Amino acid sequence: MAAMMRAANGQQRAWIALVGLLIVIFLTGGGSRADISSLPLLRGLAALALWYGLWGFTKSDLRSHSSALGLAGLTVLLVVSHITPLPPSVWQALPERDLIVQIDTAAGLGDIWRPLSMDPVGTVNALHALIVPCAVMILCTRLSDDQLDRLPGLLLVLAGASAIIAVLQGLGDPNGPLYLYQVTNNGVPVGLFANRNHQAVLMAIILPLLAAWHALADPPSRGTRKYLSIGIALFIIPLVLVTGSRAGLLTTVIAAISVVLLVQRKTSTGPSASSRQLIRRSRSVYVPSQALILAVAVLLVTVLAATVIAGRDEAIDRLINRDTADEMRLLILPTMKELLATHWLLGTGFGSFEAVYKVHEPDSLLFPTYMNHAHNDWLELILNGGVPAGGLVVVLAAMLLRRAVQVFKRDCAETAHAVALARLGMIVIGLLLIASIGDYPLRTPIMASIFAIALILVLRKARQPLPDHATS
Repeated sequence: MAAMMRAANGQQRAWIALVGLLIVIFLTGGGSRADISSLPLLRGLAALALWYGLWGFTKSDLRSHSSALGLAGLTVLLVVSHITPLPPSVWQALPERDLIVQIDTAAGLGDIWRPLSMDPVGTVNALHALIVPCAVMILCTRLSDDQLDRLPGLLLVLAGASAIIAVLQGLGDPNGPLYLYQVTNNGVPVGLFANRNHQAVLMAIILPLLAAWHALADPPSRGTRKYLSIGIALFIIPLVLVTGSRAGLLTTVIAAISVVLLVQRKTSTGPSASSRQLIRRSRSVYVPSQALILAVAVLLVTVLAATVIAGRDEAIDRLINRDTADEMRLLILPTMKELLATHWLLGTGFGSFEAVYKVHEPDSLLFPTYMNHAHNDWLELILNGGVPAGGLVVVLAAMLLRRAVQVFKRDCAETAHAVALARLGMIVIGLLLIASIGDYPLRTPIMASIFAIALILVLRKARQPLPDHATS
């Protein structure tokens, strides 16, 4: 009994620590730049949270989350390997290190030990950036199943706060105090982010969060949550449009379609009486009536039309008229192709894109602005990390594919909460990976933390045992 009380107290403290950390992350972690003044505070608090999460960590916790923790550990080790000093004979043999050799010779440094990374400072920053999602992941492993069930509601509140800030930004001064970052999209509702694309993707994630929040509701509050969810969704759609984000518009459409996966139900032939009764109870939770689906569709079309008529369809307008940033994404592709052909094996070092690209940037693409990222995180990941980084992606894909088979083969009536949460995690991860094709959302602490939470939901809930009444 005493051991159970200690475990429960530990879980409650971990929950409080996670809530506090997520609040700090959403307030200070909306940018991807290394020079944001709030980063030392955020990473310092995250380091303390990580230490607390690891303190009292048990072998049972490790076994229960070995896949997620193993992947996180391999990622950290890979980044560390990029800043580990190597003998001159090793690093000088790597591609395009001749320029560094020439600089060392001109400076009179001679043959010195250097790391694999062509920008060690950027790689150290990348290592520090991992502290935040790792702290979130470790704290999530310390939570009980009931506390994990509360995570969609918590994320919904925090994302809703970003939506409210975005509305106030749209109504206020384009250079006012509601814009939290010096380098940002002034005049655009970016919420708690510095980049409108990242805000729009977060708004898209709200849609499956709403579906899961409704699916997890107790029967007395189910009706209220249903109408609240519809109302919030109708508020989110125009907010995505006025950000002018193509990535946000695409992910919002995909998110709206993916909600079906949260309400999908598969039933076996010839269920027992108890199973039929359980399925009837779950139908009201997971399968909305055709009339409700039609009403929601009509409302969404109406809101979309009203937004277009009001002239606030900036995202749709950007689909037709490309801007300079979109052009640059395409113009740098030939240079990216050359860099990948040279550095595909071991990479240039995590966080080194900006420094490496400056060396190879064509004269025709020189502008007052600069490319801080490739705006395609899949390509940048391989450029920076080479084959080992690609291997980690394959491992992650295999883990998710295995869990996807488990999740989508199971009947929602069997274990409603576990299936809904696992599917939610899968959808959120999918949206973030799709958004990474044309941007870099996972380089912000907010999105990296959401990814960590989604991964824990998938890996833990997909294999949760069925309740007794589902197996009878």
